[in-house]
Amino acid sequence: MRDYSLVRKILLVAGVVILLGLAVAGPVQLLGGFHVHALAPADVGRYPAPLENWSANLALFRAINGCPWAPLDVLFTAWWYLGNGWVLVPMLLIVIACRPGKVKYFLVAVALESVLVQLLKHVWDQPRPILWLDQVRVSHALYSHAFPSGDAALAFAIACSLLPGESRKWKALLLSYAALVALERVYMGVHFPLDVTAGALVGALPAWAVWRFWRKPTPASEQLAAASSETSAGTTSGGG
Repeated sequence: MRDYSLVRKILLVAGVVILLGLAVAGPVQLLGGFHVHALAPADVGRYPAPLENWSANLALFRAINGCPWAPLDVLFTAWWYLGNGWVLVPMLLIVIACRPGKVKYFLVAVALESVLVQLLKHVWDQPRPILWLDQVRVSHALYSHAFPSGDAALAFAIACSLLPGESRKWKALLLSYAALVALERVYMGVHFPLDVTAGALVGALPAWAVWRFWRKPTPASEQLAAASSETSAGTTSGGG
């Protein structure tokens, strides 16, 4: 039997290095580039009322986007590249290295999420905040295809496709990563809260479906062996 431990270590190191590079790229390119994008009075609300045009959604957007804080600028500019399509490369390397049994679930969940996002973006082509609101704090301008957030969907597809079987600590880390991507998109002024909420659902549901309907049930013999192993381990620890 071949030993792939060295290959996996190389893939893991490569994935981590690329992730760190993406985290640094955001602050280097975007930090300090924030500006308030202001529409002329005649342009405010000129476009058709977007799907997101309801008071709680707009109020939450302004609360998150309208309170700049230097530490959050650094955090969320770093998360900009950790949440977009570039992150697939290092994450795939890390999954191959650390969780090879989950690679197929990871890839299928991401593929399904991508198809759903593009379909919804073209069915409901919603304007970005800078085309609808009078003042939006942004680092760069995006104008269309706001609903749902593709980056939030990708982040939740990645996180949720890896959740099964993980410890509580790793589950919390994966979900925190995805939640920060969603929050970052609102803070950076490119999505409404409804966009990222829809994106989270679009990413999480395919991941859940893949695990729910594709994974083969554990044979009864394996379940019995696992139960027996746990029982014997408990007896041994109890005897001590």
